[in-house]
Amino acid sequence: MSRKNPYKKAFVSSTFADLKDHRAHVIEQLRNAGFFVDPMENWTADTDEPKQFSQDRMEGCDLCVLLVAFRRGCIPEGETRSITQLEYEAAVKRAIDIVPFMLDDDALWRAKFDEREKDDELVTWRFNLRKRQGSEFFTHAPHSIDLTGALGRWFGPVKSADMRVIRGGSWNYEQGFQRSSYRMIKNSPSHRSSGIGFRLAQGTR
Repeated sequence: MSRKNPYKKAFVSSTFADLKDHRAHVIEQLRNAGFFVDPMENWTADTDEPKQFSQDRMEGCDLCVLLVAFRRGCIPEGETRSITQLEYEAAVKRAIDIVPFMLDDDALWRAKFDEREKDDELVTWRFNLRKRQGSEFFTHAPHSIDLTGALGRWFGPVKSADMRVIRGGSWNYEQGFQRSSYRMIKNSPSHRSSGIGFRLAQGTR
């Protein structure tokens, strides 16, 4: 029997090699805030085209965090847009809330990951994205991406003094939810869920 996932689901869209550490930081923040995240880092090989596969993974998402640095990334054969661009457009079509973060134009960055001089489409996309969506900025430091404000606006203010942050994960979901640092936000003290559990640990003898 299928079981309804009680968590909100988020998708992190970005290039990978240049933003690996930034992605890890964003994924951790999302999971700590109570989002289910199925990032590309956990995907297995698939026979479907990457451009379609990644968009299919966006199905059912409530939020898309978009990270844009100084490259567009992989452009599938027969396409003029990169996989990251296609993911962004898929999020727009699905009316998924998008939280964009853009690498600051003056940020220190490795030259091999800076394609602004040779990719005019990248410059145009960054300009149009900023104009259309607005954007917060980040630097070379992964911790420069802070989702606190964005997630606070997304969830809305907690109006009741009876609402609490519930600490602890569960065996019932993926590894990221099992850490003691995991948080579920905006739940009443009486809230019960299969996503909140306990752990058994065996110490050394």
